[in-house]
Amino acid sequence: MMKKLIYLAFLSLCLFLATFILGNNPLISDASEELFWFTCIGLLSIYSAKYVSNKFLMGAWVFFSFGLLLDLLDELIPSEVLPILVFDTSIKNIGLILTSFVLYNVIHDERKLVEKLNFEIDKRKKARRKVKL
Repeated sequence: MMKKLIYLAFLSLCLFLATFILGNNPLISDASEELFWFTCIGLLSIYSAKYVSNKFLMGAWVFFSFGLLLDLLDELIPSEVLPILVFDTSIKNIGLILTSFVLYNVIHDERKLVEKLNFEIDKRKKARRKVKL
């Protein structure tokens, strides 16, 4: 039930922002593309949260999502009103770098695990051959 509420709240926020964007500018603007990416990464983060055990990866995704949100708000609110908006691209880039770093480490750890498992399989095969002789 809580998961559905989170989805609904997130989608409501995105729909509100879409309405605000289209209300300010009837032509499709940069903000609509940013809203699309924010919605995609937000839903991906919410959906995959229960499957991802690496909390650092989730933190990196949230950081990236925050950068996307600031990028979206940058189109709607002047940076004089909300000075943190000038850091939107930097926060997105840091989030992307953190995500890439975590994924690299996950892949590296998985490769080590596969190597260990292959070594164990080879060891057992050799032991079986010895027992059969």
